[in-house]
Amino acid sequence: MPAMAKKNGKPPKQSKATKQSKAAKESKAAKKARTLLMDELNEKRSVFGRKQDEVRLLEEEIKIKGDGMTESQRREKNDQLGREVKNLQRLKTDLEEELNKKNVDLTQKILQEVSDVIKEFMKKEKYTLILEKKSVVSSDEAIDITEKILRLYDAKKK
Repeated sequence: MPAMAKKNGKPPKQSKATKQSKAAKESKAAKKARTLLMDELNEKRSVFGRKQDEVRLLEEEIKIKGDGMTESQRREKNDQLGREVKNLQRLKTDLEEELNKKNVDLTQKILQEVSDVIKEFMKKEKYTLILEKKSVVSSDEAIDITEKILRLYDAKKK
């Protein structure tokens, strides 16, 4: 029979498991934060779309009026179009990088907050071990505390 570690001279409570990533994705606070991030993304997509429309209009202007333009006017418009296309590509890259960074930062922040809630729960309930569910090969569903952690996290974020 395996030996059990004792905490404070008492046998430890049974181990528990949680799905920390589920709590980080499905909590009300996480959903609200992601909604705010998506609102910001949609606003920036709108700005990008307007810039894209401006580039299309410039392309059309060159196609339609190109024959009536002097060589220098056509060259100037093509140069302008080239600059606008480069600016558009830079804007797209910047927006993607910014979104990725904000998403990573948000995810790390939420995971840290969930981790803090798990530590508080562990201390309060006097558990010696709480495992990430995906690291457990097999377990009884009765030991899954994910929903409890989700509720505690949401209550803390109100």
